Amino acid sequence: MNKNRISIILALLIFIVHLSASEKEVIAEEQNRKKLVSLGDSITAGYNLDNSEKQAFPFLIDEERFEVENLGVPGWTSSDLLYVLENDETFWSPIQHANMVTINIGNNDLLYAIQFYDLIETEDLNSIDPFQIEADVQKAQQDLAENLTHIINTIRERTEAPIILYNLYNPVITDGTFFWNLVYNIIDDMVEDLNDHIFSNYHSQLDQVAVVDVHTAFSGKQDEYIFEGDIHPNEFGQKKLAKLAREAIKRDIDGRLVLQEKIFSEVREPAIPATAQPEMERITATETEIVKERQIEEQKSQDSPSMLSGIDTTVELDLSKVLPTFTFTPNPFYILGGSFVGLIILVLLLLLRRKMRRRRHIYF
Repeated sequence: MNKNRISIILALLIFIVHLSASEKEVIAEEQNRKKLVSLGDSITAGYNLDNSEKQAFPFLIDEERFEVENLGVPGWTSSDLLYVLENDETFWSPIQHANMVTINIGNNDLLYAIQFYDLIETEDLNSIDPFQIEADVQKAQQDLAENLTHIINTIRERTEAPIILYNLYNPVITDGTFFWNLVYNIIDDMVEDLNDHIFSNYHSQLDQVAVVDVHTAFSGKQDEYIFEGDIHPNEFGQKKLAKLAREAIKRDIDGRLVLQEKIFSEVREPAIPATAQPEMERITATETEIVKERQIEEQKSQDSPSMLSGIDTTVELDLSKVLPTFTFTPNPFYILGGSFVGLIILVLLLLLRRKMRRRRHIYF
């Protein structure tokens, strides 16, 4: 009987020692984990995902390395984010203890400026002034640039941690038809211009701020990375956002997180939508054939001037019967001028609404 008790006691002691060692290992692992603070709108929050606490990109960057505090809030603009960073003390502590910070903001600044959310709810164009829309968009761009500067400076007052700033992407999914290619190109021009003139200015190895290029990463792959009938990244899109951040960071010799040098020297080329590539290749081949035909006709006219005397040798080609119309449609911005940009956007958004009926809540 005594032997049984002794055996039980010894077993309990061994279990307790083992448990204590395991707890120490867990504590050590937790202490070695770095703190990632993610700021932004509904993209950061993981809007429309089945499980945002596991599928949103901040949690996918490196779950073994990072303890994540996701502070993304759907519907936020850059002004909202700046306000809480300056006035809400609950944000100060996480940032002060952060080893890395991600920022994904600016989408709603523009969507509110073009009255996107009001439009898809009411479809009322009577109160819309395209000239005012244009002015509001310009102001939103200026405010975004100023707010981003203040946001980064405010973060820098509390931490020297590397900052990963996501630029904007084109959320339009094109099926290769004239209309959707036109919509895609209009929005893509706007987003690309905004990224070039605002976000790229913050890309600085010295300041440890990296602008990761979501626009190029998503370009031509919207149907793969974005929810159908929505404007938010799906599970695959969130994984791509996480990968972009993961590729931008490394540990230095002291174990601190720093930004990869290569990310500051990469040159990215804009992609053609995947659905449009076969058509574009066919068009290019057809254009080449037309040029060759013209060259042959011109050569014939030069070689036989006497036989063709008095005959009109001009080759009239009806390109509309050969090539799709959209390939010869100039950029609407150059045709209509800036004062009509707002009106174009509004009409397109009304048509886009048909593909968004299934998802009433589409805030970034």
